[in-house]
Amino acid sequence: MNNVTFLTPHLPATADVVGAGGIGICLAIAFHQAGCRVQLIESSGTKLDHGNQNGIQIAGFAPVRIPIKPFQEWKPNPHTPIILCTKGYHTSLVLEKIPLQSTIVPIQNGFDEALAARTQSLEGIASWISECDPNVPSTRITRRGDLHFGPAVGNPEFVPSGKNWLKALAGPLKSLGITPRFTPDVRPYKSTKLVYNAAISPIASAAGIDNSQLLTDPLARRWFFALLEENIAIMRLRNIPLAKIGPFMPNTVAWILGQNWLRVPLARHFAPSLRGTYCSMALDFAKGITEMDHYNGHLIRLAGVDRLCPVNRIVVTVATRWLTAGRLPHSDFLKELELEAGGSLN
Repeated sequence: MNNVTFLTPHLPATADVVGAGGIGICLAIAFHQAGCRVQLIESSGTKLDHGNQNGIQIAGFAPVRIPIKPFQEWKPNPHTPIILCTKGYHTSLVLEKIPLQSTIVPIQNGFDEALAARTQSLEGIASWISECDPNVPSTRITRRGDLHFGPAVGNPEFVPSGKNWLKALAGPLKSLGITPRFTPDVRPYKSTKLVYNAAISPIASAAGIDNSQLLTDPLARRWFFALLEENIAIMRLRNIPLAKIGPFMPNTVAWILGQNWLRVPLARHFAPSLRGTYCSMALDFAKGITEMDHYNGHLIRLAGVDRLCPVNRIVVTVATRWLTAGRLPHSDFLKELELEAGGSLN
């Protein structure tokens, strides 16, 4: 069955938000404040206990009381839309529980083919940065940004629903410092977010650095720029449209990366605004699990066997070796990338 059978033209009366991470907490609060009866679905026992006793919270705001239900006991109602805010490595487990006729609205990072096949109505791309406590349902927005929201595959049938949902959520989102932006097709924003995530996350998480150090540490910056350049090239190779997230269009970013006189000074200019912000994979690498397959793996598959995409392949090879060995994030990761490249990255 089609998974959009029960999509309502206006904001639904009820919704299940799956995943009490940085995005999930923000979206659960926004839906709640917009008048939707929300329940938050989470698997962490400590988050469940703390949330049911104290509510969920965004730093700087009062706690909000929303029912938090254990994922293990969750039985999705096929008539209730599901706002999916989980990490990519949990997606397959979540999909096993969701009826085929359910409406799934993902607001997460990365690409998952099984999820894409079941997402035909609405989707969101979050460009704000929020750092979630791993043990309690509390998050801190460390960099304000946008929620790009609209039809998942550009189907005009869902434009009215997308606009109405976002209109209802606009006030709550703006109060949190999140700018709602409707788009008739989410895919270009999703692809651009992938370009950036796949350049930022493996380097920053494995090296144990914050996002600003990607722009100030010469070795980290070298690999970050190389990934960014290659990721944009892969999208161009496959004629995949990209949209603007952040100050520049991806084509402008690609041009800047080709200007040796400009790229380093510009990186240093933007670095202070990223100090103390961390990628969503920052805590995962130390646990031995990452979303790299949904980021860099997806790009490698896009490039195809006939294309080398050497930078992504080197980063995935070294990161996989570190994860298999149980190594913790450390700056030596950057040195090992250099050894693996053998001087080919010039």
